[in-house]
Amino acid sequence: AYTISARGFNSPESSNKLLVLVDGRSVYSPLASSVFWENVDVPLADVARIEVVSGPGGTLYGANAVNGVINIVTKDAGQTQGALVDATAGTTDNKIMARYGFAPWQGGSLRVYGQVSHANNTTRQLAVDPARTAWARNQGGFRLDQKYGAADSFTLQGDIYANSTPAMEIEKGRGFNVTGRWNHVFASGSTIELQVYRDENTRILPGLAREQLDTSAIQMQHNTSLGWNDVFTWGAEFRRSKESFYSETVFAFANPTSNVDVANLFFQDEFRLLDDVKLTTGIKIENSSFSNVDFMPDARLAWEASDTDLIWFSVSRAVRTPSK
Repeated sequence: AYTISARGFNSPESSNKLLVLVDGRSVYSPLASSVFWENVDVPLADVARIEVVSGPGGTLYGANAVNGVINIVTKDAGQTQGALVDATAGTTDNKIMARYGFAPWQGGSLRVYGQVSHANNTTRQLAVDPARTAWARNQGGFRLDQKYGAADSFTLQGDIYANSTPAMEIEKGRGFNVTGRWNHVFASGSTIELQVYRDENTRILPGLAREQLDTSAIQMQHNTSLGWNDVFTWGAEFRRSKESFYSETVFAFANPTSNVDVANLFFQDEFRLLDDVKLTTGIKIENSSFSNVDFMPDARLAWEASDTDLIWFSVSRAVRTPSK
């Protein structure tokens, strides 16, 4: 079990203010306002970059981006052509991943992969400790990128996985996700992107509880310029999460199933006051099932003091969606 946080203490309870995305798909769980990292595994060879936003990012990213944002971006299928076998062996982690990329038709690139991993038991603090924490995971997936001329591109990608603690029946998990994304470049150089995704996963604690989370979302973002050496971004999103938590113990909810709807509209303008000074202003208006309408404004001034130093100041408001 991992917890990752920013700007504060690191524990399952305090790491609930960092939004995590994989190719724009939120993996933030509404059960505990956290990320169950055992359900997030992106093959390192497929990662193009990992974007880390320091401080509140609610204007662009919405609720839960209070202390920061991590966005894991994977490579275009055209960048991963041919065969690859990646194996790791050691006292802690063992993994083998096989991937194959090819061009099935003109303008199209496809990659498929599968991986099997196993994390060994952690060292016991006491010899009498009976816990066996070994973790096993099987995962596979694909990504298809299709280009239509110079202006349009389409991406369809997905993953499926199953994991467990094989030595002891402590936890099991399974799930899948599918994402579709269309991007268009206008003659002026501005771009528009439309993305939809579906994400389903189940966590099972044998004899204790079962959690089922189903999320569907549609997002739109338009990047353009207002004509004063700026980058103006606006967009909208609607996301619905259906979360069910069924307990087999005395710890139970009167209503085990809840729906969380989130709809938002955002605007942001980024322009340079000087060659090395940039001002960013924006606001997101978001409505959720829990907190109704929230306003998340942001003003940020950044100075590129040198090639390796950036000094920034910001005034922001960010919110976190309440959880069970």
